[in-house]
Amino acid sequence: MEKKRYFIEGNTVRKTAPAKEYPEIRRQRLAKERIARERQNRERKLRAAQRNQERALYMNPAYVAFLSVCVVMLCVVCGVYINLQSDISSHIDSIAAIENDIISVKSANDEALNAIETSLDLDTVKYKAMNDLGMVYPKASQIVYYSVDESDSMTQYSSLPSDK
Repeated sequence: MEKKRYFIEGNTVRKTAPAKEYPEIRRQRLAKERIARERQNRERKLRAAQRNQERALYMNPAYVAFLSVCVVMLCVVCGVYINLQSDISSHIDSIAAIENDIISVKSANDEALNAIETSLDLDTVKYKAMNDLGMVYPKASQIVYYSVDESDSMTQYSSLPSDK
């Protein structure tokens, strides 16, 4: 930056010719000015950082109340979430227990069905029915045939004839 020199002569102000500056002195002066500018920039940034820190540390009561409400709401939401998770896991456990019960009941039913099927011997049933209960085969005169006209059901309007 070039300095301007003025002098007063009478009532007019005139510019004087600038003094000749040697290159080495000019370099030193420019270096000093650059260092001073850098120092000012650092100080300005430092002051801005300090102001930001002071603003960040300052908490008014409304801000503290807002943060407290947020923390309480967050705790409530977390509690509800944990409660729902525990309900879901207990339901999953009860479903698994019921499925195990269903499997055991089905296997018991299958075992009972197999026992019934293996215990059912048609020859034994025929023997008991004929010998113990007196069952006999029907005679040809006792057999009554019905014709069905394209229908898979029939209606009985009276009782069947008996040959007793």
